Amino acid sequence: MHIPTLFRTALAAVLACLLGASSAYATNQPDAAGAQTMLSAVQRDMVAALQDPAAHGDQTAIEKLVNRLLVPHVDLDRASILVLGDHWRNATPEQRARFVDEFRSFLVRFYSGALASYVKSNAVPADVIRFDRPPALQSETQALVHSVVRQDDGKTVPVEYRLYWSDGWRVIDVSVGGISIARNYRSQFASRVAQVGMDGLIAELAQRNGEQAAR
Repeated sequence: MHIPTLFRTALAAVLACLLGASSAYATNQPDAAGAQTMLSAVQRDMVAALQDPAAHGDQTAIEKLVNRLLVPHVDLDRASILVLGDHWRNATPEQRARFVDEFRSFLVRFYSGALASYVKSNAVPADVIRFDRPPALQSETQALVHSVVRQDDGKTVPVEYRLYWSDGWRVIDVSVGGISIARNYRSQFASRVAQVGMDGLIAELAQRNGEQAAR
């Protein structure tokens, strides 16, 4: 389950933007401007939080932040549908529930590690993420928010957030440099399901999560 190195740097900055999401930034109706306003506001909050030396390189502390502040603002069910595709429709309710649980743990540990590594070796500038064009509604319930992430070398990477509206905006996918994270995982998971089945994929995720937790 490999993620290109580019993802790690950009996603760490993306995560810094999302970590501080709270109901204070919720909007009352599904407008694209509201989605961007939420992302922009939490970016400012998190830049301040990540400048606290206590958070630098401490994956355990950051993992707690991810669970408490980020996970409620990611639509894990819809993200799971995106990454599993037809395999979600063919899965039993029990398999779906187990997959969502293990996928959640997998994402939390992966991105916590990426963010811990990033803030350990980098200052977090206020303009690490810049929203470079107007957001757009893709449908009555989906919005696309465009941004660019500035890397250490001064180069920028385009990052797009795909959000779904259900009593508030929640992230269901992020594209980094034109590569969708959901599609990337879908390819990897589909290959594993073809080889070991849905139960086998879930077992592999559970094993990996257990190994990460034991470190």
